[in-house]
Amino acid sequence: EIEQLNNIRKHAKEMEEKINQFRNMLSEIINEEKSEIISTMLQIRKLVIELSQTKQEEIQKMLNKTLNELQDLAQEEGIPVE
Repeated sequence: EIEQLNNIRKHAKEMEEKINQFRNMLSEIINEEKSEIISTMLQIRKLVIELSQTKQEEIQKMLNKTLNELQDLAQEEGIPVE
């Protein structure tokens, strides 16, 4: 059981390193304004993954609320929403 937890931690650390590499790569590709948004999205993704085992219901409510707000903004801008 302890070995399994250590493997999970190791895998999580590897994922975090890959996410950081991806974030840095995106920052180089897009302008500074959008890279801040991408960075925030990646931080949210990381926390959602880490918390989803214990806080799934709360996370789902938060994400649904945020999605609805973003869809409202998109509609205001004339962007089609699925």
